[in-house]
Amino acid sequence: VLAARVDLLSPIEKRVLQHACIIGRTFWLSALIEIASDLPTSTIVETLDSLIQRDFIVVAEKQARSPVENDQVFTFKHVLIRDVVYNNIPRMRRSQEHAQLALWLEEKIKGNAEPFAELLAYHYQQALSTWSAGFVPG
Repeated sequence: VLAARVDLLSPIEKRVLQHACIIGRTFWLSALIEIASDLPTSTIVETLDSLIQRDFIVVAEKQARSPVENDQVFTFKHVLIRDVVYNNIPRMRRSQEHAQLALWLEEKIKGNAEPFAELLAYHYQQALSTWSAGFVPG
């Protein structure tokens, strides 16, 4: 049922949702703008509004700590939505976006790494998982 709901989304809605699920169940606008850098910020914001209206994501009630001050925080309405979308992203793209996010996060947390150390390690580990699974580009 969830996969069918995702299939009904527009291509841009799917793309933004895919970028968001790389970040995690809870995600920050600043991080989304970073890994969806091929999209204008206004398009990302409009698409997030649409995804809220369509009941895929919500504005986080409890503001998750972001490395960017006054960041907007969102969360997937249900973890299964994130899982369905995440598992449909090609492994190589997932790996690349995790690496991009890890590099961005590392830059943002300079001088305040401790609260984000586990998250940073997770994204680096996910970035490397394609390679450790025996994937050879070619």
